[in-house]
Amino acid sequence: MPEPLVHSLMYTCKASNDLSKEDIHNILATAHRKNPVMGITGILFYRHGHFLQLLEGEESCVHKLLEAIKNDTRQSDLEILDECKHVRLFSDWSMDFQLLDPPETIENVRLPPSPLRPEFNQAAIRLRKFLIMFMSRQDTNRETGSPGVPGSKLVHSLVYTCMARQPMGEQEIKEILEVSRRNNAARDITGILFYRNNQFLQVLEGEETTLHRLMETIRNDPRQTGLAILDEGKHPRLFGEWAMDFKLINSNATESKTADGFIQLPPQMDQAQMRLRKLLISFMNR
Repeated sequence: MPEPLVHSLMYTCKASNDLSKEDIHNILATAHRKNPVMGITGILFYRHGHFLQLLEGEESCVHKLLEAIKNDTRQSDLEILDECKHVRLFSDWSMDFQLLDPPETIENVRLPPSPLRPEFNQAAIRLRKFLIMFMSRQDTNRETGSPGVPGSKLVHSLVYTCMARQPMGEQEIKEILEVSRRNNAARDITGILFYRNNQFLQVLEGEETTLHRLMETIRNDPRQTGLAILDEGKHPRLFGEWAMDFKLINSNATESKTADGFIQLPPQMDQAQMRLRKLLISFMNR
């Protein structure tokens, strides 16, 4: 029987400058006392003076708790990152806590064990994705002394195209994406995959050596042929929110001569975004 879905909300905020270890202990003690009564579970992360918290429960209870947090003078700059329905990840914890001070890395972070259930794994991957963003943002802020935005740091970018040896159905593409999203989140690789007329166009972003290792795996995949690298360089991360987004471009789509219907780019595009848009338009009009 499918596990019931709960309301999930993830937010980040800045801790007040005078927040002490005792204050954090008191925050957790209150959460452990009140959350079970409200049916709320979740996890709280702390790094470089910032919190990332996941709340799970009945929607009205989650929103009521969020209002209380917004009015808490021990925090500021609260920003909701994600809100959706998914299976409960932290049923055993009314509120777990992890201190993520360096040299803590994403590989050392304790996340819930992964049952072999697609809906659970998708929710866990979603959490991991936002946790990677959170840790990267706070590390960037600490290095530069500026607010920073996830993705403002330069990463290696690689754009390639290839042809599927056989026409692919929806299920086969879904399986490719599931593996990609699971593996990419662990390697801090982001990007987007386009599919049209048995052809793929993919953007990969991350650490250079990691990307080249992944490219060798893709080259050896018997499901593809004719792989060609179209672009490679350094630029700010364009797809910081997606371990791997996917767009199916129908051959008869009326938008086939423009990229704007398939990828959201800001009005003032930098060189990296303009380059991607140009490659995408060329791919869509083949």
